[in-house]
Amino acid sequence: MNILNNLVFVAFIISIIFFIIKHFLFKLNKENNENYKKDIFKDSVLIFTISYVVLYFKKYLLENEISQIKIFTNDPNF
Repeated sequence: MNILNNLVFVAFIISIIFFIIKHFLFKLNKENNENYKKDIFKDSVLIFTISYVVLYFKKYLLENEISQIKIFTNDPNF
């Protein structure tokens, strides 16, 4: 099993990157929101869920609709 093809792992990485960037932005703004860590965690869980659902639909539903075009390279039979 290739770990980068695992949808949960990719969604987790996306949510961790979101968490780090959002935390950094809150530290730069120095807002007085005492519950910002709780809010960032809720948003990260939401991002994880949304990214997992999007990756799942992309992999299993949209992949079936794309069909390969067959190109005939042989000489015609007639």
